[in-house]
Amino acid sequence: MLKISEFLTSEPVEFASSNIFCNIALIIFTDLSPIKLLEQIKSIEAEMGRVNDSKISGGYTDRVIDIDIVNFNWLNFSSERLEIPHRKHIFEREFSKILLKDFI
Repeated sequence: MLKISEFLTSEPVEFASSNIFCNIALIIFTDLSPIKLLEQIKSIEAEMGRVNDSKISGGYTDRVIDIDIVNFNWLNFSSERLEIPHRKHIFEREFSKILLKDFI
């Protein structure tokens, strides 16, 4: 880990829930490709108990963890499973704008 943001709580975005969410941003160094990094992230999420994936289910629900790749060395990348940069986080979601203000 090269840099870590403050912790920020937020209301759910794009779905209804009575839960409050804890958000954090990191800058990391990795030798992994974007797809290999995504595979590692999905493995971590599964190990922590996440059972649904919004890309597969087509919508957001409560989850124990959600890790997103927001940027990857300013790469523009798009596949069925991954879009970099993560435009919703960079341009639309207020909690992300706050967390990323010192990163981007």
